[in-house]
Amino acid sequence: MQALNLYGCFRLGARIYDLKKAGFEIDSRLVHKNGVQYAEYSIRGE
Repeated sequence: MQALNLYGCFRLGARIYDLKKAGFEIDSRLVHKNGVQYAEYSIRGE
C-alpha cells in the first residue's frame, strides 16, 4: 500500500524494469534492516 500511496503503483520492480529498458542507468543494492531484505535503487547522475 505504501508504494501505491507514494508512487501510484503496486509493482515497483516492473517500473524499474521499464526505466532500464528506456535507457536510464539504474544502480541497485541489497539492504538488510531489522531482519528484512529489500533492494534499493538509484538513478546514476551525471
